[in-house]
Amino acid sequence: MDPVSGSLTGVPTTAGDFAFTVRAVNVGGSDERSVSGTVAKGATALTAIASPSRAPYGAQVTLAAAGLPPVATGSVDFLVDGESVCVVTLPELECGVTGLMPGDHLVEAVYSGDVNWEGSRVEAGTVTVDRRPATLQGAAAAVTIERGDAGSHPLSFVYSGDDLTEAAAVEGGTLEVTSPPVIDPPGPSPQPSPEPEPEPAPTGDSPQPQPTRQDVAAASSRNASPAVLPHAGGPAMAFVVFGLIAVGAGAALIRARRRPREDSNLRHTL
Repeated sequence: MDPVSGSLTGVPTTAGDFAFTVRAVNVGGSDERSVSGTVAKGATALTAIASPSRAPYGAQVTLAAAGLPPVATGSVDFLVDGESVCVVTLPELECGVTGLMPGDHLVEAVYSGDVNWEGSRVEAGTVTVDRRPATLQGAAAAVTIERGDAGSHPLSFVYSGDDLTEAAAVEGGTLEVTSPPVIDPPGPSPQPSPEPEPEPAPTGDSPQPQPTRQDVAAASSRNASPAVLPHAGGPAMAFVVFGLIAVGAGAALIRARRRPREDSNLRHTL
C-alpha cells in the first residue's frame, strides 16, 4: 500500500482469501478499517495439437499441450472422441498414442488446474486415420500344366481388404497351359484265320452251306465290347499369395482367364 496515494499494488502469489487492517493517524486522533478480498485463480491459455493430423492405422500420433504457466502444477488428460487415451503430469506436456481405428477422431486436451490456476479444456483438432496399405504379392509355384485349356492366361491376385487394411491387386504373371498329348487309337485286333472245316462225309442228305471268312469276322465284331481309355490329367497347380499383414482378415481372389474344358476321356471301340 502506498502511504501517500493509498493504492494497493503488487502481484499475488497465492490464490485465496486475504484480510488486513488500515489505520490512519493525525493530530486529531486515529481511525482503523478492516479490508478483505479474494485472489482468484489465474486463467490459463491452454492450447493443444495432434501430429500428424492424418496417419495410417498403426502409426503413432503425438498429442501435445502448450500455453500453461511454468509454475503451474497438475495434469493434462488427452481425449479422443471423448475417451481418455493418455494422461501426463506437468511439467510433461505430450504423449504418443497408437491403435486409433480408421476414421476421423476429435482430439481434446483437459488441464486439471491446481490451487492457483483454473482448469481448462480445448480442442486439438481432428485426426484422420486411414486403413494401412496392403503389400500384396503373388506368384504361381508352377506355370505349366497339361490340360485341354491350352494357351496363355494372365494371373492376378486380388485382396478384398478389411476394416484395418486397404484392398490391393497385383499381377502374378502368366500361366502357360499346353494341350494334352495326342493318343493314337488302337487299331482293330487281328482276327485269327478260321481253321478249315473238314469236309463232311458224303451222305444221302442235301449238303449244308459252310460259313465264310466274312461271316466269322462279322460275328466277331458283333461280340466285341467298347473299352474306355482314361486320359491322365496334368500336375496340380499351386498358387501362393503373400505379403499381407499377419493379423489381416479378408479374402484373396486368384483370377485366371479360362476356356471351355474338353473331356479328358477318349472312347474307342475295339
